[in-house]
Amino acid sequence: MNYLVAIASLILAVNSFSRAQTLEIERKNLLRLYEEDIINADAYRDNADRFSIIINDLGGYPKLPLSADNQINFGDTLITGLPKKTNFNALREWSAMNFGSFERDGTLYEDVESGRLIVSGSIIMNKFKDARKLFRRNDPIEVRCHFILNAYVKDQKVKVEFIAPKFGYKYGWISVEDIVYSETIRYAKLSEMLPVTSASPSYWKGDLDLLMELPGRFDDILNSIKNYLADHQERSDF
Repeated sequence: MNYLVAIASLILAVNSFSRAQTLEIERKNLLRLYEEDIINADAYRDNADRFSIIINDLGGYPKLPLSADNQINFGDTLITGLPKKTNFNALREWSAMNFGSFERDGTLYEDVESGRLIVSGSIIMNKFKDARKLFRRNDPIEVRCHFILNAYVKDQKVKVEFIAPKFGYKYGWISVEDIVYSETIRYAKLSEMLPVTSASPSYWKGDLDLLMELPGRFDDILNSIKNYLADHQERSDF
């Protein structure tokens, strides 16, 4: 088995900017599948090679924000220079304008006194299946990522967290003369998608596409909140 381990180690070596913690989880998972006789030696080599090609095509493994205990934590603390109440009201305004158009989005909890605001939000993303399967790279499946925006508001600053991200997408449908039949929504929590190599290889590319895109999308939301807070005083003084 040592030669297999060596092959997998070489195959899974990718760009130096990849996060070793998460890539190592994928490598160990492929080895576990082989050691537990879930896949044979040929499948082990083929899967390792396939995974390496996908990672290299993406430019590396997704840069997920890992904590010291290997938990994925999205979010940041925004320095605003504004009083607590102003921060809270501005954030509440931003949430009302950006979330709420989808039926599951909107404010779940708010308390000005404690500075707590919890909002359900979602963003649209694209998922691609493996090009060697039914769908090709230019045939995206629309995915809605649901999450909880968890905010702690104080004087001068706002801490924003994105928790419990969950992906929902349609599958198993047919379209006849623009009428869709047998449509079903499948949901996958971020925690259930890792390791990516636990799923069928046909899902690896699509799942990694989502993981590559997600941090940047949350950064976009943070920047939108930051800009809205920064311009709040100017809007109030018009």
